[in-house]
Amino acid sequence: MKYLFGLSVTLVMSSASSFAQCDGAQGAIRINPDLTTGAFVAYTAYVDASAYTSSNSEVCGMAKIYGEAHILGSSVIKDNAFISSEASPEHVLVENSVVEGSSKIFGSVQVRNGSTVQGSAILSDNVLVQGDSIQAESGPYISENAMVSFNAQVLNTAVVAGNALVKDMAVIKDNASVYGKATIFGAAEISGDASVYEKAQVSVDAKVMNEAKVYGQAEVVGNAHIQQEAKVYGFAHVGLDSTVGEQAEVYGHAVIFTEGNDPREFGIFGKAKVFDRAEVRGESTVTDKASVNGDARLSNATISNNAIITDAPTIMNAEVADNAIVKGKAQVLAGRVYEDAQVYGEVKMENGEPEIFGSAQLFQQAVLEGSASVSGRSLVYGEAIVRGIVNQRGQVYGTATVEASGEVSGVARVFGTAVITDIVEDGEYP
Repeated sequence: MKYLFGLSVTLVMSSASSFAQCDGAQGAIRINPDLTTGAFVAYTAYVDASAYTSSNSEVCGMAKIYGEAHILGSSVIKDNAFISSEASPEHVLVENSVVEGSSKIFGSVQVRNGSTVQGSAILSDNVLVQGDSIQAESGPYISENAMVSFNAQVLNTAVVAGNALVKDMAVIKDNASVYGKATIFGAAEISGDASVYEKAQVSVDAKVMNEAKVYGQAEVVGNAHIQQEAKVYGFAHVGLDSTVGEQAEVYGHAVIFTEGNDPREFGIFGKAKVFDRAEVRGESTVTDKASVNGDARLSNATISNNAIITDAPTIMNAEVADNAIVKGKAQVLAGRVYEDAQVYGEVKMENGEPEIFGSAQLFQQAVLEGSASVSGRSLVYGEAIVRGIVNQRGQVYGTATVEASGEVSGVARVFGTAVITDIVEDGEYP
């Protein structure tokens, strides 16, 4: 450290008794390269001759400052903090902030407006850590073993802690917190009161906002938005243009990859839950209190109300609503399942706009297609094919067929190899 002791007794004093800085440690006022009054520097600290320090700043403890760093305002650099501008074409700037502990700052880094860097945190390469204004009493908080690098920004009163890594063009702002072993990179943004923690990753252009939480080993990528009070956790993967919002939860090994012309229209909303190994893709929406789990596969599907999709069904270009249940290896490739209907086994709904509702059930290897409508307490099972109407308590099973012109109602039972082309009520039709 270089002091100009012969210049002026008002600028350089060797006794700490005249100063409240550095908790009473012995030190002296430093003179800057331009001969202006600089910081109080404890004798145990080091400040390079090329550094610039303000008269209100303090360098205490075993802190070390190298290169043309600028320590401005009421900044305090203390403990074992290390700041270096030696390897950078632009200087480190610390203004009205605290750098303490064993933290390290390298390269073209700015720490401003009430920010705190502590613990063993590391900042490097064009990072901006900045509070709301120069008068801010508190700003961002970087602590423990956190690393912030490569053009990343931590703003407002955001917190980055633990072993978290924030890099590239990522932005952590507002009251957001990133901690644990979380990694934020690309142009990802964490804002509001959102939290990302444990081993979660958020990257590319993804956003986590409001009061949302991403944790576990979950990954949020692409242009995905996690918002409101939504939670993504476990090993879940959310990407493309997907939105997980409101109080929805995505967890387990679930995959959400929705997309569309209006990307925020598709995704997981309400209090819906998607978990296990379920996959939701395309222009799909799962909302209200719906549950999608198991090995379910959805594409261009709408699941709403209290609907349950479980086991290993495939639902494409179709809707499941109300209290309906689709399970087993069912393939719902068209139409609607709603009210209290159940579809399970290895059935198929395809080719047109087939529907099943009421308390009707479709199971085993039965098929609904075309304009089929099954309702009431009807049962369609076996290898039956229905293209027409089955209602009330009608049953169609075996290898029977109800053609588009046919209708089975009342308590009629159609089975065997029967083919129905008109209206049948009650009775048995083998």
